[in-house]
Amino acid sequence: MSGLVRKRKKKPERELAADSIIDPNQLEMFEIEAVKKASKKGETFLEAASEVTIREMPYQPLATFEIDRSDIEVGHANNYLLIGFDTEYQPLKPVFDNRDVEAGKALYEVLSYQFHAIQLNGSSWNGMAIPNPNQRLTFTEFLTYALAAGAERGEPIPSVIVLVGHYNRADIPAFADRGQVFDRVKNVRNSLVTQAVPISVKMSFKDQLGPVEFKVYLRDTMLLAPAGRKSLASLGELVGIPKMMLHETREGDLRLKRQMKFVRANKPALFREYALLDARISAQYFREVTRVYQEATGAKFVPSQLSKIGLRILQDEWNSRTPVVDPVAMVGRETQREVVWNNKTAQFNTKSYHPYIEEIYWWADFVTECYQGGRNEQLWFGPTFEDDWSDYDLKSAYPTGMATIGRPNWKELYYTDDVSQFTIDTFGFACVDFRFPAETRYPTLPVRSDNGIIFPLAGRSYCAAPEIQLAINLGCDLRIRQGVVIPQDLSDPVFLPFIKESIARRNHAISPIEKEFWKEVTNSCYGKTAQGLRKKRVFDLRTGETEKIGPSAITNPFFAAHITSFVRAAVGEIMNALPADKMVFSVTTDGLNTNATEEEMAVAKRGPIMRHYERTVVALTGKDEVLTEKHSVRQLLGMRTRGQATIKPGNGEQETRYVLAKAGVRPPMEYREIHEQNDYMLKLFFGRTPETMIDIEVHTTMADMIKHGADLVSKQSRKRASLEYDFKRCPKAIAMATAVLPNLSKAEHVAFSTKPWRDISEFKMVRAMWEDYWRSGSGVCLKTIDVFADFAEFFEMMKSLPGGSKKYFRKHDRHGLQRLRRDLCRAYKHGMAGFPKVASYTASEFADILNSTSMAKLGVKTKIADVENGKRAPFSPNSTPPTKEVLAVCRELRAHFPELDQKSLVGSIAPDQVMLSPALTAKCPFVERLVMHQEPVGP
Repeated sequence: MSGLVRKRKKKPERELAADSIIDPNQLEMFEIEAVKKASKKGETFLEAASEVTIREMPYQPLATFEIDRSDIEVGHANNYLLIGFDTEYQPLKPVFDNRDVEAGKALYEVLSYQFHAIQLNGSSWNGMAIPNPNQRLTFTEFLTYALAAGAERGEPIPSVIVLVGHYNRADIPAFADRGQVFDRVKNVRNSLVTQAVPISVKMSFKDQLGPVEFKVYLRDTMLLAPAGRKSLASLGELVGIPKMMLHETREGDLRLKRQMKFVRANKPALFREYALLDARISAQYFREVTRVYQEATGAKFVPSQLSKIGLRILQDEWNSRTPVVDPVAMVGRETQREVVWNNKTAQFNTKSYHPYIEEIYWWADFVTECYQGGRNEQLWFGPTFEDDWSDYDLKSAYPTGMATIGRPNWKELYYTDDVSQFTIDTFGFACVDFRFPAETRYPTLPVRSDNGIIFPLAGRSYCAAPEIQLAINLGCDLRIRQGVVIPQDLSDPVFLPFIKESIARRNHAISPIEKEFWKEVTNSCYGKTAQGLRKKRVFDLRTGETEKIGPSAITNPFFAAHITSFVRAAVGEIMNALPADKMVFSVTTDGLNTNATEEEMAVAKRGPIMRHYERTVVALTGKDEVLTEKHSVRQLLGMRTRGQATIKPGNGEQETRYVLAKAGVRPPMEYREIHEQNDYMLKLFFGRTPETMIDIEVHTTMADMIKHGADLVSKQSRKRASLEYDFKRCPKAIAMATAVLPNLSKAEHVAFSTKPWRDISEFKMVRAMWEDYWRSGSGVCLKTIDVFADFAEFFEMMKSLPGGSKKYFRKHDRHGLQRLRRDLCRAYKHGMAGFPKVASYTASEFADILNSTSMAKLGVKTKIADVENGKRAPFSPNSTPPTKEVLAVCRELRAHFPELDQKSLVGSIAPDQVMLSPALTAKCPFVERLVMHQEPVGP
């Protein structure tokens, strides 16, 4: 072989008995000292040797792999070698904490490095390297090994390498020279890839003729995976390579995967087969994505993210139009050039950039305020009554919203405060003051808060034309404070041809990977229109600081605001078209869960906005299917936002008979099936106490890796299980419900329906007081009517006071009796609040009167000094909270002081102010149905 010298040390191979069990920590099979090469400071390349010594299997002797200069084909990026790579490792302990991270102890032991290489002609080879104990290969040693293993087979080795892993953030830290690699890659969506600039690796040879440069492009299949298909097992299914089971049972498989060092020691052949499979899946999936991408665009090299592929195809569609569309002008920007001096080259360079045109620039910040998120609300808390609950999604919601936008005439943009200008076909944005009719169940204009967007009956909203049109249709009194409209040519839509073609290609695709590819291409472009509009930051590997994510080539607040507004309007129209005896359990972005029948949903989707939605769907697909039923269950459990579980499943398939949204809770790994995770959430919710803690297991961050040298390992902390209601809507009517759990045990829990807040200030007030109430003392769980009543009393007590310390009452004077004692003494000494101007009792006698009331029985006794101190400070009216204990004492005192003015003593709530206590006695057909197990009799 001309390019390879493979030397094996003379050492007998160790034999394993079939039934032997070996402690992996006692193995003594590694004897080579790895040579770690570091790039010189300031160099922009990595140095590699053409020879490396590797052990390919446990208990086998070492082998030296060498590549010759003549094996390398120096060529163009179109001729590249694809190498899928992966590592197997085992954390030094199951879970780490922040102290471990900061001490530099959050590490794993690398068990193996493996690769699967594929040439453009389809030929392939693979290999696995076992590092020495407590040592790691360098990035360049691993690369030399993979290339030399191919050269041994007679494969020509291109000088351009595409190195592909799955979730590179896990595997790149496994290299001994990780710091040098970090300096040459980018943090993209929490993974590590190269973008325009590859990693330069200069390989030196024994002939001293100078190094050969390899250009290594790092890719991550996680960034190229469709939504819902992010796991390597899912990608394996798409390319027909199923993941291996290490044991015939699921429990045994999970146990062995947590003990891979044991598997390597005792079942080396199984270990190798399993390890090589992941690298093969990564390589094969990337190869298939490349094929589909090349067929779609003609381009040879795949971008680092699937969303960028969609962006490229969109811009190609614009360029293919007649006349050709300038992609820069389409998004309201213009190309400007500037001559700048380059200190490095000592010459002038021309720099191009693409700012918004002047007309867009004036309004960009305002329209960015109109860009809101999805509608996410839990409209029922606790167990529901039994019924047929169905989970519906708008079909292709965001692509459909994009397809409604015509070609904007950016330069003809105009200001208007005329509400009639904002129709369903208008590309317009406004700040509006609004007031819905009091009976509106589901207001539809968003108001931003620190806890997400709220939909109150009245307020001020930054929104777009679709929601303005819907609000008017619902009888909303609406005034435009500031508005802008951009004329658009609906006969020349911006996104529709691209989306239509993507959907058609998906429908005609033969392979699963092509279908998923085109589905993701269709859906991914929306996010690019909004990229950089909101403050989102990413950790920069070079500076060690977080930086704001910048805009994409199609970022445009007008597009993003209109698309999200259209989707919210479509969902809101359906919600408000449901019959009065049916309700919405929850709404999440582009879907809702309701007990409405199919016939009622068919009527609800016939409003003007949904008809426009349907026309757009027909234009895109040729079909009028606008709603998809995802799940159907019999009884639900509502928790906080994005928190739902199933008490009684439906009768469909396993995937459709459960509704489960875990509200940020991660069940332990052993709960893998949906029904197991659902049961875990039910047990957690019904069994929670103020002291219930859940383990939060997350991965070490990029910052941990750079600043503390951490590997990608699990980092655990504990937090209180917060599954309480989020108060995005006001509790309307409340009752206790009985739920029969999967193990047939019964659980009692409070349940209530909701209504909209009158304005955002009501929500902020209740939410702030709930957080104060929840944090104070030992915390509470909203599980019983008594707890709700206690909070309602606390809220209304605080709301009644003109000022003072809320924390004082919550922590030191729960019933307000200490404050009452103080105010009674002051009022008595100053002859106010109905007390005589001239004291009729001595201080001792007045103290005895107070001590004869229930105040003393509750531990608040009055001393003579308390009465005398009353004259030292003025009396402040309405400073005592109107608790039931305070009111009881006031009634008792009237026997001694008939003229006592209770209104001067205690605070009060104005009739038009928000109260929670009415929910304790309010009637609601849905709550009555829960309690009485009967059909509702009216709205």
